[in-house]
Amino acid sequence: MNNLSKKIIVFFLISRVIMVLSGFRILVDYEYMHFHDVNLLQNDFWESIFYTHSFTPWINMFTGFVFLFPESLHPFIYQASFYGLSITALLMFSKLLKRLHISDKVALGVVVFFSLTPPYIYFEHFYIYTFPAMVILLIAAEYLMKAIDKDSFKSWLIFFAWCVLLSFVRTTFHLVWLIAILGGVLLIQKKVNYKTIYAFLVPTAVLLLWYLKNLVIFGFFGISSWAGFNLSYITVRQLDNEEKTTLINEGIMSPIIKISVHNSVEAYSEYVDIEGKTGIEVLDAIKRSNGQPNYNHKKFTELSKLKMKDNITYLKLYPKEYAFSVMRGFLKFFRATSKWHPHDEAASPHLALRKKIGSWEKIYNTIFHSLPIKRIGLYSFFILLFTWILIRYLIKIFKWKSFSNNEKLIAFMFMNVFFVSIFSCLIITSELSRYRFMVEPFIWILSVVYISKGIKWYRERKIEVNK
Repeated sequence: MNNLSKKIIVFFLISRVIMVLSGFRILVDYEYMHFHDVNLLQNDFWESIFYTHSFTPWINMFTGFVFLFPESLHPFIYQASFYGLSITALLMFSKLLKRLHISDKVALGVVVFFSLTPPYIYFEHFYIYTFPAMVILLIAAEYLMKAIDKDSFKSWLIFFAWCVLLSFVRTTFHLVWLIAILGGVLLIQKKVNYKTIYAFLVPTAVLLLWYLKNLVIFGFFGISSWAGFNLSYITVRQLDNEEKTTLINEGIMSPIIKISVHNSVEAYSEYVDIEGKTGIEVLDAIKRSNGQPNYNHKKFTELSKLKMKDNITYLKLYPKEYAFSVMRGFLKFFRATSKWHPHDEAASPHLALRKKIGSWEKIYNTIFHSLPIKRIGLYSFFILLFTWILIRYLIKIFKWKSFSNNEKLIAFMFMNVFFVSIFSCLIITSELSRYRFMVEPFIWILSVVYISKGIKWYRERKIEVNK
């Protein structure tokens, strides 16, 4: 272990002990829609996991694992696990900076500051898939470089295994993303490497089995049945009540466009039969034992298809409105991450921690999200950098030039920032800044690397002028 890693570990231990002593606690709220009924996770775990279709299975699998231990230990296990993820993220962050020739001093400063930003602290203490997804992306980037260095079947297998794991954690990183990753790897290598392809196919087969399970049982090929519901955020949800009524009366869209995606399946009882039983509780229960809707009810798969039909109709009728929503979404993508919750002031999961670091949050958001452009802030410079990197890499690909290892790493980070930003803005209008957090370390790394290059270029130019 090098000195930089040791310093990061010492800093992390001291800072998190101080946080714990100051009352910082991870928020675990089983009322969120992605959780199954806790009783089912305790008593019918494997059946409930196997018949999961609404969201990725990871968070319920881990919750079921925690339930194997006495309830008194649950808060400790959750917080210790997320702190373990956190120190892993910071170490991977520093390794990637070092790979790109950033000095230990600068790398330490950037990593330490990043770990103390309000968004990082908030998501480090919130039991949801956002933080783990960010960590796995960092790990995948590091293992990509190890695979490029060793170029062995084993090294590529480990890299793609991390990528597939990410697909089981967050729906954003689905099969299309995996194929894009493979295509990107082959493109920057400038050759068809069969051991890379074989290494890709092995873990991807596990994901495809899950997809096939959903196809056979639920009639859709994917990891989540909620595509129709998710897309409705940026389509039919943009219509006002009068427009919806007109479209329904004219038979252009179905009446379910007036029903919120957060409603229980009971709200759709006029349009689908919710009385039929499968004998599987996680598919039959209308509500969970905590009184919240069961979003894994089997009828949601059928309803999602109906929602998708209305979404497609909207796209045909209102292409310009959809395009404007996507463009507005791209600006929302760079807003303050700590303010992502739709009801931030009253119902944000970060309210308890905000009482402790609210002043720091305001300072941070003012600096990073106010100047030179309100709400976007310093990220406006990154958007320019993002555009420049895109043009530069497209030219290099078009000319079929070789990539250095550093350029391959930058390409991987850039591709993920590009994919997450574009994909997110195409399907949703709210919580976009939370989506950005998954690639936030990549944004920081790219910014630090090119700022460092700019400073180096300026100094060299200054020396030449003085000569």
